[in-house]
Amino acid sequence: MSHYEIDHKLLQKFLGHVLDRYKAGDIDLTTAVNRIAFLVETVALPGGEGAAPARYMQNVLAGEFDRPPT
Repeated sequence: MSHYEIDHKLLQKFLGHVLDRYKAGDIDLTTAVNRIAFLVETVALPGGEGAAPARYMQNVLAGEFDRPPT
């Protein structure tokens, strides 16, 4: 499987997860939009600056942002 295919599957999983969480009422619309917008921002940064998009999507999928900050 190519790197492109792996990234595409991760993106599908991420978007499905965020939208399913919104649909279930686990997160509000603002949170869903912010998670997707943050991903778009990380992809748009020149030279790969900022958080790695794949790492951010994996963290969201793992529930990293579901807990209150410590």
